[in-house]
Amino acid sequence: MNKIFINKRINISNIILFLLVLTSSMIVIEIEGKGLFLFLSVVYVLTAIFYLKRFKMINDKSVYFMFLIYSLSMISCFCSKLPYSYKYAAFRATIIMFLVFIVIHIVNYHFFVEPKAMNTVKKALKMMCVIQIIWSLCSFAAFKLWGIDINQVIFVDILNLVESASQYKGEVLQPSGLSWHSSTLAPILALSYFLFNRIEMKLLSIIVAVICGNATALIGIVLCIFIDVIYTITKKREINKKLVQALICIGGVSIIILLFSGYYKDIYDKIIYILHRMSGNSNDSSAYAHIRYYWSYPQVIDISNPLQTIFGYGKGCSGYPIGELFGQYTHLGNWSVESDIMDILISEGIFGFISFYCFLLKIVYKGKKVDVRYSFVVIVWILEGVTYNIQFEWFIFIEVLILLLINNKYNIFDTNK
Repeated sequence: MNKIFINKRINISNIILFLLVLTSSMIVIEIEGKGLFLFLSVVYVLTAIFYLKRFKMINDKSVYFMFLIYSLSMISCFCSKLPYSYKYAAFRATIIMFLVFIVIHIVNYHFFVEPKAMNTVKKALKMMCVIQIIWSLCSFAAFKLWGIDINQVIFVDILNLVESASQYKGEVLQPSGLSWHSSTLAPILALSYFLFNRIEMKLLSIIVAVICGNATALIGIVLCIFIDVIYTITKKREINKKLVQALICIGGVSIIILLFSGYYKDIYDKIIYILHRMSGNSNDSSAYAHIRYYWSYPQVIDISNPLQTIFGYGKGCSGYPIGELFGQYTHLGNWSVESDIMDILISEGIFGFISFYCFLLKIVYKGKKVDVRYSFVVIVWILEGVTYNIQFEWFIFIEVLILLLINNKYNIFDTNK
């Protein structure tokens, strides 16, 4: 009887954990202005208090250094003469990260008492990728065929969950999945490319990276293909002839559809536009601003005190010194620069920058011992962070989850699990 009761406890925790991972990237789903990820995190913690009743320390110091810096950067923010809006943003972001910190310790214990929970996480990650990809394709098709923005209709007009659920460039919709910005897809598509062995899913990941119009997503998927090809050649892995034939057939059909629909012109224009942005030859003010984040860092140091340089301005506050220097987005209460590298370097300071990337490199190092694809996907995530910021709370949660899976020698890429 007691065993049945324990199993019920575990089942409830598994269901909530599954939903937490599944919906983590679906940021258009909000309740009273708060993301579903936040609510499910609280529910998971409360469930653990009543059912699991314990947590387990993580056997990796890099995780603790990473989370320590959020508290130190908040203290640095509060000790600085920043506007209240920035201090509130740093405080709120730190509280959310503290909640994530609690959640991952509970997950660590959850894995310890119920190893099958790792299967739950794997299924949730795969389903999340599938839903985001399919939703993006449906959004693209609905807008191209009927001029309907399904995110706007469902999440704004009908459900009134958010004020904005879509991204446009001019009058053209940029498919963004269950998010209001297509950059959310960048890390998801990279994960999807390596997570699925089926060529169809890899191809769909590539297609969504092209049609979403996000430079970071496209750069990420190109890196995935490049790494995959180089690894296949250098390791002399046997190439599945059926997969190659299927890829050629699907590619041929796709080319025919593009030629007859005329959409190949749009794709060509997007690729040229992205190449111009990467080269710095674009007249796009956004591209110029992104490049300026890097070359202006010495100026940021000049106007920062030692505390801000070492521990940062506070999470979510990296835009403050840029605004002071160049007047950029000064009308906003708070904002972050659109690059992980510079956002972390300014928000969490030099100490935070070193701590965070040591954490990611630890995943790369440990991951290759379980499956080299762990290393590949994290390397792509690091490089994606050069051109945009993808390190939000929900995504850091997924990265720590991956480290926990690696510590338990669990391979999410193994099709037999």
